[in-house]
Amino acid sequence: MSQHIPAYHCTHCGRQSLVPQGYCSQCRSAHSYEAFDHDMEGTVFSYTIIYVSDEKFQADVPYVLAIIECPGGLRVLGRLYQPHNRPVAIGQRVKLHTVENGVAIFHNTIS
Repeated sequence: MSQHIPAYHCTHCGRQSLVPQGYCSQCRSAHSYEAFDHDMEGTVFSYTIIYVSDEKFQADVPYVLAIIECPGGLRVLGRLYQPHNRPVAIGQRVKLHTVENGVAIFHNTIS
């Protein structure tokens, strides 16, 4: 199952963002952001394992929160599903699987 998250890019320099901005922080162009669908495939840039959570997610602990770096420089925070508690590695290839309650869920691209 492939999912998409709307993202935005500057039409002048190509900088990507998850939220539209009034001006580009890279090239300073005003009102230059356009929406596009990003397939959210990338690599683990950083991660942490959550052992103590809000009551809403307590049944899921421990779980992995990761920053995923996508092509074009976009970084997305989401949960990383690791089957059988496999270790997470920086640089590991992942892809967006679904979005649940506003939370991006990524899966490893190699089983």
